[in-house]
Amino acid sequence: MPPKKQPATKRAPSKTSTSKTSTSKTSKAKRQAPAIEAAIETALTKSAMYRLARRGGVKRTTPLILPEIRSAMHKFVKGLVDDACTYAEHGKRTTVTAMDVIHALRKRGHNLYGYT
Repeated sequence: MPPKKQPATKRAPSKTSTSKTSTSKTSKAKRQAPAIEAAIETALTKSAMYRLARRGGVKRTTPLILPEIRSAMHKFVKGLVDDACTYAEHGKRTTVTAMDVIHALRKRGHNLYGYT
C-alpha cells in the first residue's frame, strides 16, 4: 500500500532576511550614494573612452581629457535617462521601455535606426 501524502503546511518566514529595510527614505539614499559615485567612476573605462574617440575619428588622445569625456558621458546619459523616465511617467508606467529611450534620443536629435 502506498504511503498517504501529508497535507501541505505553510512555512514560517525565514528569520534571516537578505534585504535591508530602513526606517526613513533619506538613510537609504545616503547609504547608496557612495556606491553610485563609485559606479560612475568605473563604468566608463579608459580603454572604452579611447575606443569611442577612435570611432569618432580622433587620432591621438591625451590622458588629461579622460575626466572631461567621463563627465560629458555622465551628463548625456543622465539627461537621456531623465527624458526616458519622463516618457514612462507620462504613459503611466513604472517600467521604462526601449521605445521610451528611442523617443528620448529622438528628442535630443540622435536618431537610432532599426526601431519604429
